[in-house]
Amino acid sequence: MARALAADPPILLMDEPFGSVDPLNRERLQRSFLDIQRTLKKTVLFVTHDVSEALIMGDRILLMREGRMVRSGTPREMVFGEGDAFSKAFFGAEMALKLLSRHQAREACVIGEGQEAPGYVIPGSMPLSDALAMMLVKGCGRLWVTREGEAPGVLDFDGLMTFFREGEANGR
Repeated sequence: MARALAADPPILLMDEPFGSVDPLNRERLQRSFLDIQRTLKKTVLFVTHDVSEALIMGDRILLMREGRMVRSGTPREMVFGEGDAFSKAFFGAEMALKLLSRHQAREACVIGEGQEAPGYVIPGSMPLSDALAMMLVKGCGRLWVTREGEAPGVLDFDGLMTFFREGEANGR
C-alpha cells in the first residue's frame, strides 16, 4: 500500500488487499487504511468478496453477479433498500450491525454534563458496534466516552439508536 500511495495516483485500485490477513490484524489494517484515505483524500476502487469488509470500507458498493452489475448504492442503501433475492442474500438484516462499525463512539455521544456518570469507560475511537456489544455484555445502557482534547461524553442506548436512525441516514 505504501508503494502505491507514494506514486500519488488520482485513483487507487486495490484488489483484495486484506484477503490473506488474519481477522484481528485485518480489522486494524482496515481502520488504519480508512484513516489514511481520509487524510489523503484519495479515491479508492476496492475489490472484495467479503460483504462485511465492503460495508466497512465502502462509501458506495457495487454488487456483481457473473460479471454483471446487480445493484449499487451506499452501504445503508444496500442493507435497507429494495433488492432481488440475490442481493438480499448478501445484505441481510444482520448486516445492519456492520453499519455501526463504520462509526466511532465519539460521533454518537453527547456531552455528559448534568448526567450521572456511567460505570464503564470507553475510548472515543471505539467502533459503535463494539460499544453496543459492551452494553449488552455488561448489562448497562450507558457508557462514559473519553474524547481527546474535548469534554467527555455519554453514549446511551437511546442515543445510539437515534444516531443509527438519523446520523447514518444523514451520511454521518
